[in-house]
Amino acid sequence: LAGYSKSDESNINDPNGLLCIWSLALRKKPEYVFTCQSELTKVILHPFNPKLVIGASNTGQILMWDTRGKSLPIMK
Repeated sequence: LAGYSKSDESNINDPNGLLCIWSLALRKKPEYVFTCQSELTKVILHPFNPKLVIGASNTGQILMWDTRGKSLPIMK
């Protein structure tokens, strides 16, 4: 699990926050990729539901993603 912020060389259309979940089975690319509008400062896996990922952003938002859903947060 890794949270990324927008780099200086990125395109203007790229999202500011990027969350990738890596698997030992897939070494060349992340298994899941999620995005958000603001830069991420912290991300963790939900302690009771492994399908949910929780993140905090620079703007103070708490975000939640579901690995069964789309790349955007299901809850802000």
